[in-house]
Amino acid sequence: MSNSIVLFKELFENFIIGLVVLSKDNKIIHFNNSFQKMIKYNKTDILKSKLSNYIYLKDQKEYLDNFKKLTLNKINSFKINIRYLTKESKIRWWNIKVNSTYN
Repeated sequence: MSNSIVLFKELFENFIIGLVVLSKDNKIIHFNNSFQKMIKYNKTDILKSKLSNYIYLKDQKEYLDNFKKLTLNKINSFKINIRYLTKESKIRWWNIKVNSTYN
């Protein structure tokens, strides 16, 4: 493995902001330690889920509408402020930005 790949993985894993890589169907493919600490679920549960599973019910439509536009190539990215639920059912705020790498 090249030094730049090792460095990137190290930066991704230890970045202070939660980072998530999603599939086109909204499934979580990879995430960093900060994301796991925010939502407080274990790694196995997170990897079996979709990001929208953690979004507060009243905010899911806005997120999913934007995510659909992204996957249909109608937009390249979006930013929204939405609520999410931790494992303890505490409501917290996310300021998220989602970018597409498929365009």
